[in-house]
Amino acid sequence: MKVVPFLAAIAACWSVAGGFASGSVHAPPCRLSEFKVSAGPDWSEATGQHTLILRLTSGARGTCALEGFPRVTFHDRHGTIPFVINQHGDQMILRRRPEPVLVDPHHSAWIALNKYRCDRGSRRRTRLIRIARPGQSLQTGATFALPSSTSLASRSPDYCGKGDPGSIVTVSPFAPTFWQAMGRPKP
Repeated sequence: MKVVPFLAAIAACWSVAGGFASGSVHAPPCRLSEFKVSAGPDWSEATGQHTLILRLTSGARGTCALEGFPRVTFHDRHGTIPFVINQHGDQMILRRRPEPVLVDPHHSAWIALNKYRCDRGSRRRTRLIRIARPGQSLQTGATFALPSSTSLASRSPDYCGKGDPGSIVTVSPFAPTFWQAMGRPKP
């Protein structure tokens, strides 16, 4: 009767694997103030699209968890820019349900931001992006300053004006890779 212990072992492994597959997370929430934000790779875009991929690298001492869509605000020298935030995907960022992301020390999570161009001219240009977890204060989140004198300045989200399609920013959920931030499988 060696079959019964073997089947019990398989059932135990299956239930443990099922727990991980269901997205159970056993780590404290990340403090984004402990993360460094940097620009990710350029992305080949559809006509009129402007995508900015951000890498969030942990400086925490232990593994932590990010879940959901980040709270994101955009700022210039006049204050907060009133972009409309979209969490439902667009032409570049495919819609997907958020899943927990475990981030080890010195490893990264990713988000992607995308918007349409300003056909009638830009009214404001982003100089600073604030990123926080859902429910976290933006003041205790991470920041990313966009330098105005580098090639990165061309990827800085510009505000087109109220009601303009180019004033909507699509935000991805937190993701473990930049491919997943874009909602795509790695090629």
